[in-house]
Amino acid sequence: MALSTAPQDPAERLAWLTDREEIRALAIEFARSIDSKDQASYAQTFAEDGVAVLPFGEFKSRATIAAMHGPPAHIGTHHLLGQTVIDLHGDTATARTYLSVTHVFEPTDKTQKAHSGGWYEQELVRTAEGWRFARVQLVVLWEDPRPMLDNHGPDAPGAALAAAGKSITSGL
Repeated sequence: MALSTAPQDPAERLAWLTDREEIRALAIEFARSIDSKDQASYAQTFAEDGVAVLPFGEFKSRATIAAMHGPPAHIGTHHLLGQTVIDLHGDTATARTYLSVTHVFEPTDKTQKAHSGGWYEQELVRTAEGWRFARVQLVVLWEDPRPMLDNHGPDAPGAALAAAGKSITSGL
């Protein structure tokens, strides 16, 4: 991903800065909606034909993303976002947002948790609704020995990986 340079013209620079801030805000809403278990808002961060590529599957279209299983209600998630590198191309953009994630498996015992880190590779498109993700792929760089997707039950994300004895870093 190339480093994007700000335009010199003041009006173009303002538009460039505004686009970058809107993309950062979209990434924050993406993480907030996961942690809040707000699947409708999560799906709204995607374009109608958006794609989510996750360790437990590939989900094509906003409707499919809205219908996918999230973690069970008792599992807490905490997505801490780091820097976002953004490259603008008019009405499209690419971005990489770094993250560290914690899953807490037992609400009464906050020590029952797992951590992982990596980034989201993001392709974005400007729509009538504003910037939306055309494609998001989670890249997991590291993971605690305890799998991030265990204790999820047979219908939840990661069930197929767990049944096969795999973790999110050992892949699809």
